[in-house]
Amino acid sequence: ISQISDLNSHISVYPNPNNGLFTIKLNEYENTSVEIYNTIGQKVLVQTLQSNITPLNLAGFANGIYQLRLLKGGSLVYQSKVVKQE
Repeated sequence: ISQISDLNSHISVYPNPNNGLFTIKLNEYENTSVEIYNTIGQKVLVQTLQSNITPLNLAGFANGIYQLRLLKGGSLVYQSKVVKQE
């Protein structure tokens, strides 16, 4: 998996761990979407970013570790784990 290092340095996902509410902040959001996967690899959320600061809500999901992927133009540019806990 190749990642764009310049873009990665301008991405923040916070807070982590969180209670289901967290924020993605990045400089260039155009043509970017976020995908969230559960621990068994099921895609549970897909959202197109509409601004450089995007709140996400996993409040209805079970506690656990989720994989977050950012795709720009269909290519993976960033991935991280987020922890949801009450």
